[in-house]
Amino acid sequence: INVFFLSMFTIVFSYILDFTISKNSLLNYFKEKPELYISGVRATFFNLLIISPINYFIAINYLVSNYFFTNDLNYGKLFLMLLCHNTLYCLLHYIVHKVEILKPIHCFHHKFKKNIPTVSNAVSPIEFQLLYVFPFLVGLILFKPNVITFDVSILIISTLSSIIHCYELSNLNWIPGFVSPKKHCQHHKTYSATYSAPLLDLDFILKNKIIK
Repeated sequence: INVFFLSMFTIVFSYILDFTISKNSLLNYFKEKPELYISGVRATFFNLLIISPINYFIAINYLVSNYFFTNDLNYGKLFLMLLCHNTLYCLLHYIVHKVEILKPIHCFHHKFKKNIPTVSNAVSPIEFQLLYVFPFLVGLILFKPNVITFDVSILIISTLSSIIHCYELSNLNWIPGFVSPKKHCQHHKTYSATYSAPLLDLDFILKNKIIK
């Protein structure tokens, strides 16, 4: 029930953004690239309604113990979960951009040159497992959050991912150090060397000393 709630929230929230704030971009896809948009929707539903539940089922049955089912939100572990996901995603995103044999994993996502919120989960199944789900599993093993902390970390990452894929928000001023819609939309448009998403802008924080 938890994982389907999280998945359906992500789907509904991204569609609300699509049909409101991003309606012009959505209409543009309907007009110019309807097949691409449909393939993105199909990928999103498969990733969120098939891959996510399978991983969640495995996690709660084999990767956790009784601590998982306590009820209080642990803000410290929530921060660690978000930091873990953000860091691993940035590293893995960099790798699929730079390692030639792995580039096909990520190429489908970059067919969407103009961002709309539903694009956020329109990735290949391998990419979804490796870049989106795997960092959560690592955080679960390392930091042992309870169920509510684990779920809230997923909810925050999913919500922010939809927001930074909203082209119409590109002109908003963003807090330095956090990934902005403008920066991520530019990444989709130009394949630029910005790999952080969806929370901390590690490219900015590290000032390209490690990732160039």
